[in-house]
Amino acid sequence: MVSQGDVLVVLKDAELDLQLQQVRGEIDAARKRLETLAVARTDRRLRDEENDGRLPLSAEQRQLEQRLASLDAQYGLLEARREALAIRSPIAGQVLTQDVHTLLKSRPVDRGQVLLTIADASGGWEAVARVPQRHVGRIVEAQGEAAAPLEASVRLAGDVAARHAGRVVEISSAAPLEADGLEAPARPVDVRIALVGEAPAAARPGMTAAVRIYCGRRSLGYVWLHDVAATVYRWLTF
Repeated sequence: MVSQGDVLVVLKDAELDLQLQQVRGEIDAARKRLETLAVARTDRRLRDEENDGRLPLSAEQRQLEQRLASLDAQYGLLEARREALAIRSPIAGQVLTQDVHTLLKSRPVDRGQVLLTIADASGGWEAVARVPQRHVGRIVEAQGEAAAPLEASVRLAGDVAARHAGRVVEISSAAPLEADGLEAPARPVDVRIALVGEAPAAARPGMTAAVRIYCGRRSLGYVWLHDVAATVYRWLTF
């Protein structure tokens, strides 16, 4: 179990670590030079002495102070980037991803990639139906015509004899697209279904389930032949 705000994963960025090390070194060097100048200014003989064509101590000190302020600001921005590499839990709940250490250790990741799944098991059960894109339009249409959320039934893989009632609470507003674009098979659209009534005794986070969403009545011919009709329509129009 994790609490909201707990650190789940800390990502590593070798390039960022190198930048932090370089800026830290420049800050240390600038501060040491400022300390040297401060000592030199206390010695009147050195202060009045020619500096071999270099800037006067006071001018060099001002330049170093300005550079040090810039380096401190740069270091703060880099530290903020490193802090953002710590992935924190958005909710209190249970980590559903199995064997996280083995799964993520030394693994390269991309921005936006899902690393972990966390669920609030105390907040009621939900099922996520992955609906083929060719069918999701009928669900959206039925939801628009209905005065209440669409009803659904869920049958868990661990208890196929029991059927649990549910309601559609969300239909994903975006259809995912693979990097290969339209040439790749269309990925399904997620539809969230909240189970109603008593929590299923056999339910476990991540369990597979069969879902049926009730979209109203249609003629028998439509039910049997709508996929064929849709395929023919695509051939004719494209």
